[in-house]
Amino acid sequence: MVDRDGSGAWAIGEYEPGPGPYETEACGSRDLWEKAGSARAVREAAGRPGRDRLGVTVHPDGRQEV
Repeated sequence: MVDRDGSGAWAIGEYEPGPGPYETEACGSRDLWEKAGSARAVREAAGRPGRDRLGVTVHPDGRQEV
């Protein structure tokens, strides 16, 4: 993952099927793994919809709704 907001933050993880732990690395001022975890929690709370069913609405004032 790369933060495109200019912070220079990045994170990488290698996944292999099977039990963890999994190797991860991150650098920068933003915790991108926390952001990814939050996004996953939103998806789980929405009933794990497929990619074609999960969307984001961004309002003119900047508010976002999933």
